Amino acid sequence: MAEVLAKDRNALKGCFLLGYVPGLSAMETFRNITETLGEDIISYKTTITWFKKFKEENYNADDMSHSGRPRLDIDDDIIDVLEDEPRSSVREVSSHTGPLFATIFRHQKESGRTAEYGQVISHKLTDSQLKLSCDLSQSLLSRKRSFDWILDIVTGNKKWGLYAHNTKAAVADDREDGIGSSKPL
Repeated sequence: MAEVLAKDRNALKGCFLLGYVPGLSAMETFRNITETLGEDIISYKTTITWFKKFKEENYNADDMSHSGRPRLDIDDDIIDVLEDEPRSSVREVSSHTGPLFATIFRHQKESGRTAEYGQVISHKLTDSQLKLSCDLSQSLLSRKRSFDWILDIVTGNKKWGLYAHNTKAAVADDREDGIGSSKPL
């Protein structure tokens, strides 16, 4: 029950009011609440703040508006845009929903998505996506019959890239000691 009250701030404010109406002090109300619900539920300063409001005959349990930047509830908007266009980039999602790139990126990271090649892709693949990934891997593996090419494949976070290490031989220099040196291209 204490966990439910900790999440419901209006219920805690009701507890403060139940302590104020019979004439208890802020300290007595604070002690009663912490003995009943636990010490980490509220702070003494919160109790004093609400008792001051009650003394001013302000019994409204709603929080007043605060100064500063308003909280953005854009998760649903982001999800809607990504359902319509799942391969869209973070900047495209930002242009559709309004908030800045960094805000969208943070929300996506918190929801378990990652940006690969500039597009937002879910870490959880569907069955068809997994099958496609396996089919592509098998076709890549069956292309060459020798296994020397495995040294050229670098993997990381479900990305495949072929790196060819083309090196040019050093060109001998007409030096007295006969040791070759490379020339700039």
